[in-house]
Amino acid sequence: MRTLRAVAATSLLLSLALPALAQRSNKVAAEALFEEGRKLMAAKRPGEACPKFAESNRLDPAAGTLLNLGACYEAAGKLASAWSTYKEAGSLAQTTGRTELVATAKKRADKLDARLIRLRVEAAEQADLVVKRDGAEVARAELGVPIPVDPGDHVVTAAAPGKRPFTATVQAKDEGSTLSVKVPVLEADPAAIAPPAPATSAPPAAPPASSAAAPPPPPPAEAGGGTQRTIGWVAGGVGVVGLAAGTLFALSARSKYSSSKDLCRPDDPNRCTQAGVDARDAARSRGNVATALFAVGVIGVGAGAALVLTAPSEKGAVRVSPALGGVVVDGSF
Repeated sequence: MRTLRAVAATSLLLSLALPALAQRSNKVAAEALFEEGRKLMAAKRPGEACPKFAESNRLDPAAGTLLNLGACYEAAGKLASAWSTYKEAGSLAQTTGRTELVATAKKRADKLDARLIRLRVEAAEQADLVVKRDGAEVARAELGVPIPVDPGDHVVTAAAPGKRPFTATVQAKDEGSTLSVKVPVLEADPAAIAPPAPATSAPPAAPPASSAAAPPPPPPAEAGGGTQRTIGWVAGGVGVVGLAAGTLFALSARSKYSSSKDLCRPDDPNRCTQAGVDARDAARSRGNVATALFAVGVIGVGAGAALVLTAPSEKGAVRVSPALGGVVVDGSF
């Protein structure tokens, strides 16, 4: 019973610690992807940088990451994607209290507004009509509204039960232009409304399969405290890794914050260039990761030590009891 209680307690601790570790692991990956995206942008390779920024934001959404993603789309000529990303960055900055980035995001989006290519899709009223633009369904509220699109070919399709489908392809290339696609009333499709073939009689049901042989009995459970010790060593290993990783991220956060000072005004340390803001974002993110990793490390090491020390041996159980100035460990071995 003592072993079961110890295992249950450790499982509870790990169930609380491991999701936090997974979340911080996402932040670590997001930070690495963000840095890689910055390097690719500096090398003027936006086509490779944009997916890095997009995945970084998916793992750890941040207004600064979205601003970099919008700049990447703009450099790649995808003005509609850049415009919508700047809008999203402004909303996230407002929600998260990053008010210094709200004006930046709005200014960038407004600057692109007149250059956007827009596509208007119109359709006559028809029952069960489904209209799609580039594979995505167009909501009824979108019909007749010019929607920004990136340069290139765009495919508009329409379909309805018992009707011949409609397809049109338009090329978006002139900045500031508005394109239109009109979906006509779909014609009836005789092949789609042909009477169904008569149903054939179902074949006779197969006789039930004979019962499978009973599975062999499970092997006997491991005697002693081997399982508990194994769980203890695993938990302790997770804790050690968390402490080590937390130390590295704490040092990295301190380095990032120090470097941001050179990018801010001496008389007002809160007024920084965009590079300074990005550096402080990175420092703050790494500091949060370090804090979480330290917490996971302490929990893991403590739980692991408790499990290893309380695991029963083959001849008896180890007992840990408090004493003046420390603890007493006794038992049979």
